[in-house]
Amino acid sequence: MRIKQGDCLPITGGTMTGDIDLAAHKLLTTNLSFYELDSGTWNIRNRAAGTYKSLSLLGLYIRNYIIANLDNAYLAACDDDGGAFLYKAKDSGVGLVTVARDVGAADPYRELTLPARMLPGVVPGAVLEGMFGYNDTTKRVWYRDNAATRILGLGAWKQGTFTNDTTEGDQAITGVGFQPELLIVWCLAKSYSLAITDGTNLASLIGITTDPIFDLAYLAKPYTDGSNFIAGKLKQFDVDGFTITWETLAGTAPARTYAYLAWRA
Repeated sequence: MRIKQGDCLPITGGTMTGDIDLAAHKLLTTNLSFYELDSGTWNIRNRAAGTYKSLSLLGLYIRNYIIANLDNAYLAACDDDGGAFLYKAKDSGVGLVTVARDVGAADPYRELTLPARMLPGVVPGAVLEGMFGYNDTTKRVWYRDNAATRILGLGAWKQGTFTNDTTEGDQAITGVGFQPELLIVWCLAKSYSLAITDGTNLASLIGITTDPIFDLAYLAKPYTDGSNFIAGKLKQFDVDGFTITWETLAGTAPARTYAYLAWRA
């Protein structure tokens, strides 16, 4: 196929006046051929060897997707130590910012420059060694070693304080950030007490008299004397803390400050 002057191209200067229709033909240069492979693919090959070649662009705008049509295809940074391939996302009001990058070095690595998020989901049926994820049911990060799926990390701890209610009823202690599995509570004021519970079993030392009393029911018992106190039982562990039920009010109960240590595996 030949394109003649006067058909689509002006004789000198000016603007094209028509389309170039290659049909099933190739566009050839000294070393490369450009042609239609199918209705959705444009091919660039070496004329002599027929091997696929590269396309060098300053920028490439993709309207939908990129598909690698063979195994072991890759994206890579430049072949230099310190060369980086950047992953960017829009920061509202700022523009595109780097969220991660692959860095070339003697020991190459991937660097997260902003926090990463694992989407919530249950552990899949087929879990392979080296996988990790987040289970939205148990609120745990898990990983798979060569034997089993395990929970990542040494558990979660939270230390805090609260002041007891002085009337009967439920008091929710929030802000823990997770549902505890073990709770230790102790008083920081006159009403000496120390209690530990796993939500079912409880043991505490309650200081109502000169000597503390061993107790299996109450988490805390703030008192002024033997005639003025209120007793608190653990009602439940909550998703963000725990709830104490205050009862058996006698006289005027004091407001005491308690410290707690909550733990989850």
